[in-house]
Amino acid sequence: MEARKRTRSSAKAAGRNLENDLVEALNAQGLKADRLRLKGSKDEGDVRAYLATEHVFECKNTRTLSLSQWWKEAQRECVNANGKYAWVVLKRHGVSDPNGQWALCDVGQLATLLREIVDLREQVNRTVESRI
Repeated sequence: MEARKRTRSSAKAAGRNLENDLVEALNAQGLKADRLRLKGSKDEGDVRAYLATEHVFECKNTRTLSLSQWWKEAQRECVNANGKYAWVVLKRHGVSDPNGQWALCDVGQLATLLREIVDLREQVNRTVESRI
């Protein structure tokens, strides 16, 4: 069976559905997320989590991959939003669970994020130890 051709309106709907799924998943974690409006050349991503504003999310729901192009777009939008972390969220076809989708970042960004987590953990441990 041949796959149906995607129209412009069905492509927009697919992207909107993925954005809504991401918002649902982030809100389930208490991050107060919402979809963003398009701003033309000053676009600031598709989704923003208001308790993690340094993270900018670009959502893609398509069968063909253009990772380099999408990554450049996410980085540009991250700069526009004064963000720190750019993410490309990819729809996994056949996976309906919003938490089962993929998120792409580069290793430098991942290392920075992990370093921040370790630093926060150490800070919490020092605070707890100083109160004992």
